[in-house]
Amino acid sequence: MDGNRTKWDGVLVVDSGDLFHNVVTLTDSIRPQVFARAESYLSIFEGMGHTAQGIGDRDLALGLGKLRDLAKRAKFPFLNANIVDAVTGKAVFQERVIVERAGVKIGLFGLLTPSYRLRAQQEKRDGFRVEDPIVAARAQVEALRGEGAEVLVLLSHLTLEESALLAQKVPGITAILGSQSQQMKRYPDAVETTYIADAYIKGKYLSALTLFVRNDETKFVFADPSRKTSVESRIREIETRVKAREKAIAAAKEAEKGGTPGKGTEWLQRNLEQSRTELTALQSEHSGLSDVDIRDASFIAYDFPPMAKTVKDKSEVVAQLDKLKVEFPALAKPGR
Repeated sequence: MDGNRTKWDGVLVVDSGDLFHNVVTLTDSIRPQVFARAESYLSIFEGMGHTAQGIGDRDLALGLGKLRDLAKRAKFPFLNANIVDAVTGKAVFQERVIVERAGVKIGLFGLLTPSYRLRAQQEKRDGFRVEDPIVAARAQVEALRGEGAEVLVLLSHLTLEESALLAQKVPGITAILGSQSQQMKRYPDAVETTYIADAYIKGKYLSALTLFVRNDETKFVFADPSRKTSVESRIREIETRVKAREKAIAAAKEAEKGGTPGKGTEWLQRNLEQSRTELTALQSEHSGLSDVDIRDASFIAYDFPPMAKTVKDKSEVVAQLDKLKVEFPALAKPGR
């Protein structure tokens, strides 16, 4: 948040899920090292001044009991509004929290996708169920507004399609910060006044959404001065893709006429149709966009920097992880 555009007035450090475990299952042979690693991550993120943590399906592989134990010990809240006890129907984790930055009350809540692969197995094992995220979101938005939140942020472990649908069905959410799509999104999507960002995978990039707030702001609706150029760039990219697909399909058909067995064009044809649909939607959006004068509006800025090797690690963190690798040598292997 930037209350007067001349100085930073506060930062939220959040994660949308899959922080504590990186695979969908957990075998007994690696359970001790995975639990020890999760506890180290908890300590490290507390040292970073972590604001709030969402719940991912891979986190749930730890077992609900272990995850709830971590939540009880944490100095920051674990947020989720649609994982509920199968018997009581009550939320398993804290549903929401309001924090204040630059004099603005920011409401945070979390949601998990109901479409992940091991859902039924985990629900049966741990006695919970994952409810409809749209229904849960409506309840949280209403509750947070009633409690005085002025800006609403969803820690989303939903697919991009689910996030876009939720933004359409549940107005009033300022930002949906995700970590489930595994797509390289260098700029957030926009659905009405909701911005949908995604941090990609494995901590390779930092997703940083900045809200610049006018001192006289009352509605807390944020314009995007870069949206028009971003859409134009995306249009050019998809136009190039469409031409490439059309050329490849034509070449394959021409080869078949000459008696050369074709490689098949089904995938190319599907991708071409998807690209044309996306292109039409972007062209329609672009026609309705106008230039934004940041002197007259609260607005957003977005950065997506790579967490490259040039980023210097804190010595305390390195020491903690090195100690963990000594205790569990398998964690020193790549990918662990």
